[in-house]
Amino acid sequence: MATESLGILLLSFGSVRDDVDIPTFLERIRHGRPAPPELIDDLRARYRRVGGSPLVDITTAQAAALQERLDPAASGAVLVLPAMLYSDPEVETAVAELVGRGVTTIVGVPLAPQQSPHSAAYFTTLERAVSEMPGVRSRMAGPWHLQPDFIRTLADHLQSCLAQLDEAERETAQILFTAHSLPRRVPGVDRYAEQVEQTASTLADRVGVSQSGWEVVFQSRSGPSNDWLGPDILDVVSGLPARGTRAVIAAPVQFCADHLEVLFDLDVATRERAEALGLRYLRPAPLNTAPGFIDALADVVRTTVEFAPEVPLPD
Repeated sequence: MATESLGILLLSFGSVRDDVDIPTFLERIRHGRPAPPELIDDLRARYRRVGGSPLVDITTAQAAALQERLDPAASGAVLVLPAMLYSDPEVETAVAELVGRGVTTIVGVPLAPQQSPHSAAYFTTLERAVSEMPGVRSRMAGPWHLQPDFIRTLADHLQSCLAQLDEAERETAQILFTAHSLPRRVPGVDRYAEQVEQTASTLADRVGVSQSGWEVVFQSRSGPSNDWLGPDILDVVSGLPARGTRAVIAAPVQFCADHLEVLFDLDVATRERAEALGLRYLRPAPLNTAPGFIDALADVVRTTVEFAPEVPLPD
């Protein structure tokens, strides 16, 4: 049994809860610069189309599931909270809550398997918050894009998707392993793209898909295509009929929960493009609180805690 409580923060980007939050959310993402009206209107239309983003609620549910997995006896040895970069609950608020409940070691787990430029933002924000708390230290989990339970869960969800195809669709189906695009000029973007490729390749091997049956694509860019990671998923989908493809599966390998980039960019924009071209569109079930995914997060925590052995997890 632990001699003190271990605090864990599940770190995510953040999201708005309703229309009123959109201007403030965009201003925070833009580091204090007010968003132009057309950007606000575009984001508002997307949120309304999908009925809002469940990201914060899902992250909260993931935190509760992870706490139960790590401390099933509810001994208080582990406290898990969600924390957002650009919306409530903020990282600073979550850190203060953990410290107020007696935590002196905090483990940050970015809910993004591959290391990206955002990883530095999570690290910096957590370190800054902890630095204002005397006697409190923090650890940040590293990339976990090949964690076995993570890969296994993605594979199980993808297999379920493939099982929905008939024989003719299966023979020509194309799996698009998709991740959020980033500007090519951002430091660390090459490592991010490499790790996305590693996740996709490992997953394809796990489900037995040949090299010709899958490819890595990127989505949700907000700048000129030449300046951002590609190819873009919509461009690739547009070219699939000429290749004889009858079905397309958009399989996220970087997103850990349903949110706007999944519910709109994939299930609206990509689906509409695919179906307009006569393609069958499928997307695997999200990770969300899938038991295998919670197993993956628990392993990430345990691996990170190895660097702080005086704060053991419950058996």
